Amino acid sequence: MDPTTNGNHSPPPPPLPLPRTQIWKYDVYLSFRGEDVRKTFVSHLHEALTVARIHAFNDDVDVQVGREISMDFMFKAIEESRISIVVFSENYATSRWCLDELVKILDCMKTRGQLVLPLFFNVHPSDVRKQEGIFRHAFERYNRCGEFEDHQKRWRRALKEAANLAGLDLHNNADGYEAKLIKKVVKEVQFFLARNNMMALEEEEAKLKEEEQTHQEKMEDLQKQMEAINLQAEALCLRRANLVARRSSLEEMKRQFGSDDMKIIQ
Repeated sequence: MDPTTNGNHSPPPPPLPLPRTQIWKYDVYLSFRGEDVRKTFVSHLHEALTVARIHAFNDDVDVQVGREISMDFMFKAIEESRISIVVFSENYATSRWCLDELVKILDCMKTRGQLVLPLFFNVHPSDVRKQEGIFRHAFERYNRCGEFEDHQKRWRRALKEAANLAGLDLHNNADGYEAKLIKKVVKEVQFFLARNNMMALEEEEAKLKEEEQTHQEKMEDLQKQMEAINLQAEALCLRRANLVARRSSLEEMKRQFGSDDMKIIQ
């Protein structure tokens, strides 16, 4: 999301390295141009997600008061989200912050298997894909200013890749009704999370079944060992009983013959 509408103008630092362990802190990350949709569409979308018990990152809530919003903080939030929803609006491409976010989001899609859901809010997908219309104007401005030449290729590639993903269009999928589009988005997110949770459950069940099988095999091995030990114990008992019987017999013979007779025998 574009924090410039909150009064922050920090230049974005290089991307943070990906963490070794994958931890999902958020269900959804919303990338959007604040001046276009923050107080309207995105506000209503975030509320609908919250009502549906879907944890969406919100820079108004998840950022501590007084803390400056930096790109590394936003990148970390993207990495910790299972889904990224990109709201393409008229001025999305005029924000280099939004474009850097988009590059990061697509990187996480490729390296972490995250879902990316593009929403086309009053913009045509082909304009995003080909950088035509209002998106062409944004890049023309970058060219006139001679800024971010090394970034532009990455930005253009990211816009093309994102526009080629299956997404939702305000007019084609919701007849221009924002409320209808929001319902569709919530449904898509719920379906993905349910499927993701089911897959995680099946993986956990498979792992548990494997551990139970290993435990059963260990128990069977222990049982065999115990049977062998019991057989050894029985053999020792028989030997002990035999020795006792022999000693008893010798003692009896000693009593019968007397000590003098035993000396002669010796």
